[in-house]
Amino acid sequence: KFRDEPRSRGGLIRVREFTMKDAYSFHRDPASLLETYERLQAAYERIFRRTGLVNFISVASDTGMMGGGAAHEFMLLSPAGEDSLMVCGNCNYRANLEVARAHLTAQSAGRARAIEKVATPGAATIEAVAGLLGRNPEGTCKAVLLEVAGQLVLVLLRGERELNEAKLRKLLKTAQFRMAGDELITRAGMVPGYASPLGTKTGTYKLIADESLRGEEDLVAGANETGYHVVGFHPGRDLAGLDFAWADVACARAGDPCPECGAPLELKRGIEIGNIFQLGDKYSRAMGMKYLDEQGREQVPIMGCYGIGVGRLVAAAVEEHHDANGPIWPEAIAPFAVHVNILDANKPGVLEAGMRLYGELMAAGVETLVDDRGEKPGFQFTDADLLGVPHRLVMSPRNLAAGKVEYRRRAGGEARQLDLASAVSEVRAQLMSK
Repeated sequence: KFRDEPRSRGGLIRVREFTMKDAYSFHRDPASLLETYERLQAAYERIFRRTGLVNFISVASDTGMMGGGAAHEFMLLSPAGEDSLMVCGNCNYRANLEVARAHLTAQSAGRARAIEKVATPGAATIEAVAGLLGRNPEGTCKAVLLEVAGQLVLVLLRGERELNEAKLRKLLKTAQFRMAGDELITRAGMVPGYASPLGTKTGTYKLIADESLRGEEDLVAGANETGYHVVGFHPGRDLAGLDFAWADVACARAGDPCPECGAPLELKRGIEIGNIFQLGDKYSRAMGMKYLDEQGREQVPIMGCYGIGVGRLVAAAVEEHHDANGPIWPEAIAPFAVHVNILDANKPGVLEAGMRLYGELMAAGVETLVDDRGEKPGFQFTDADLLGVPHRLVMSPRNLAAGKVEYRRRAGGEARQLDLASAVSEVRAQLMSK
C-alpha cells in the first residue's frame, strides 16, 4: 500500500505506507466463493498461530470502501489496539463495533398512553430533558439531523444510544454527510433543539428509526416547539402515517445482550492484522472480466479478496511477546534463531571457540547472530535482550575451560550448561521441536 505526500519543492512523492500480502479468488457462484472464503479464513488462522500469535480472533466487519456482501477482520486482542470490538463470552459472536448488533428489549412496552405536551424550558439536550422530567435517557427519543447531498435526514434513536456512522453510510450508500444546519431543519417544519417527526410531512426529508425504538410505547420526544417536549411518544403508532424505515444504525455498547444468545457483550480492543472480503462482482464487472458457462453464455465471475498486513503482523507479534527489556520474537518470524555472545574475547581461545560455534550453527542451517565486539557482558546482554533473538549461547573463558557453553531462552527460564561438543545438535533439537 502507498500514500502520496507533497514534496517540499512541489509535486508528490509516493511513499510505502505498509506491506500487504494480497490474494484474490474468482468464482461462478456464491457457494463456490463461500467455500474458498472459509478455507482461506482457516488458513489465515493457521498462519497467525504459526507466527506465534495466541490471543487473536476473527470478527465480522464493515466492507467499507472495498464493498461486497461480507467481510471479516483478524484482530490481535490488545489494550493498545486501534479498533473497538464486541465479543460475546458465551457464544462465538464477534464483530467490529462498526457492524456490531445488540438484542435490545423495550423499556416502556405495555405503557402506551396518549401524547401529552409538556414544558421543558431551556432543556434542549437528552440529559437536560431526562433530568427535568425524571426519566432515564433510555426513556427518551433522540433526534439526529443530518444533511446528505442537500437533503435532510432525520435519524431517531433511543436516548442513550449513539449513531453508528459506518452503519448509516452503508444504509445510505454514501460516505459523505454532515450535521444539518438550522435553515435546512426549519425548512422541513422542525425546530432545532426540539425536533421530531411529529406534525411534519416526510416528503421534505428522509426518516430513519433505529431498531432501539422498536416496541417502545412511552418515550419523551421533541414537540417541534421551542421550550416543549412530548411524553407518550409511541414510535410504532405515531410514525405510522409517515414514510420511514426501521434500520439498525446505533452503536452497540458493552453489556448489551448478544444478538445470538442474549449474554452480555464485552468491549475489547484489537490490532488489525488481516482481513478477507466477499467482493461480489464489483471489481470483476469494472474490469470487464467474463467467462463462458456450459451453454456458451457470457457471465461475470464474483470475487474474494484476502490480505495480511505483514508489517502489522510483525508489530502485533512484538506487542504480544515482549518484556520490559525488549521483544521476544516468536521463532517462526525471528530475524535470527540463535544469538551467540562472546565474552572476554581478548582471552586466549575464547574468540576462536565462539566463532567456531557460530560457524557450526550456520553450517547446520541455524540462522545465527554473533556478538564479537568485545563489549562488557552487561552491554552485550542488554543489547541481546533488545534484539529479542529467541535462543542465546554464551561463550566465556570459564565456560570454555569446562568444555561448556551457556544456553538460555530469551523468553525466560534458568540458564543451563551444554557440552560444547553437542551444543549445536541440542539447539537444533530445540528449534525442530517447535
